[in-house]
Amino acid sequence: MLGLNFITSAIALASMPMWVSAQTQNPQSCVTTYNGNTDYFPVKANHTDTSVFTITYNNNYKTLTDVKNNLTYVLYMCGTPAPVNPNAAAIISIPVTHVGTEDTASLTFLEMLGVRQTIKYTTDPGFITSPCIRKLNIPQFSSTPTDAEMSNVNVTFSWRTPNVNSTKIVRFPATSSTTSLQRYQWIHFLGAFFNKEDRANTVAATIADDYNCIKQKAATAAATSLSQPATVFANYYSGTWTLGSAYTRAYVSDAGGNAAPANTTAAQTFDYSTQSAFITLLQNTSNIVYTGDITLDAFYTNLNISSLTATSTNNTYPWKVNGALWNMNRVTNNLASANSWFEQAVAWENVVLADLVKVIQPTALVGYSRVFLRDLDANEEQLKLNPSTDCSTDDLSKVLVAPAVCAGQKVAWNGDGTGTGPGNAAPGMPSGRALAITLSAVAAAILLLA
Repeated sequence: MLGLNFITSAIALASMPMWVSAQTQNPQSCVTTYNGNTDYFPVKANHTDTSVFTITYNNNYKTLTDVKNNLTYVLYMCGTPAPVNPNAAAIISIPVTHVGTEDTASLTFLEMLGVRQTIKYTTDPGFITSPCIRKLNIPQFSSTPTDAEMSNVNVTFSWRTPNVNSTKIVRFPATSSTTSLQRYQWIHFLGAFFNKEDRANTVAATIADDYNCIKQKAATAAATSLSQPATVFANYYSGTWTLGSAYTRAYVSDAGGNAAPANTTAAQTFDYSTQSAFITLLQNTSNIVYTGDITLDAFYTNLNISSLTATSTNNTYPWKVNGALWNMNRVTNNLASANSWFEQAVAWENVVLADLVKVIQPTALVGYSRVFLRDLDANEEQLKLNPSTDCSTDDLSKVLVAPAVCAGQKVAWNGDGTGTGPGNAAPGMPSGRALAITLSAVAAAILLLA
């Protein structure tokens, strides 16, 4: 009986998310007595994809290299000697405690790191969907940040080339990634500035494991249905349709679909001089995901195909027959001036994949409700996040939960994990990491009893 109880206890313990168990944390305050032989960063980033950025560690400083922009940042532990690197774009004392953001791409990462309240300046609040960040009433940067603004931050994360002469500006090009499972990795980059490698490792593992779990469910569903519906990401601007990109094509493939246009990894651009090719593609497409804000009538006006209107019946186009026209603005702020595709979706690649799987292979995720993709044909109601009702004062100090669809972790916008709208996932198999820990614990228990 004792042995059985021990195994039962081991299984119960193993079912808990042990990869977030307590571990050594990097220092959160300055060093008071410096020792050159001390490793001040015992927790290292579990980041191995060197195609986007790299992180290397020395005893008292880290070197981050943004591969795309060929920029190097040196981060040294405060209270220790600053290293000399004439090629560095910036040499910054860490952990930082006051930061600025010039766009929304970094916001969800910062919330998941638990450093929301270190943000002292940000972009136009009308562009932000996070109810808790809006509730903080953070001042907005000037179009060209002033000296006074820059003096109040340790570092500013920006999508663009700095428009001021400051060594406090760090490029944050997370949206420039060209394939799936790259954007989420930028939490390691940001985590390094706060000495939050432990938290970054946990979040990154959750997102990657969940993404791969969802991908496997989609592959199983596609094999069962013997169907990989053609799906295209589309956008219209000034008379030109842009269809697909290497990034979106990777998502479609992982979701169990065929990415259109076929036989290419580059974006395909169609204007009205090649409309016949454009029409042929649409006649062989099962799903269209429109990547901008648009009304249903405007979508059909821009198509400029006489036989296609919002109310017409046309059996030539599969997506039209099935009502499979999607937009990416299901979640907005209560001002309807920003949507979560440009904020939370940058970090939550697993949730983006889950939305696409729900559209392309709907039987793979029974019980899951889309978060980002909105049914444009049905004029689906939007979730409009309001700082007054969707973020309490207590929520401001909470760490935003990284959602895990396969594990049944609901999407939360305010950090408490209960969720306030779409994305309430159905329970599924534990991720590969969790399952491995479970089996290891059981095996250990059996060995101890042998």
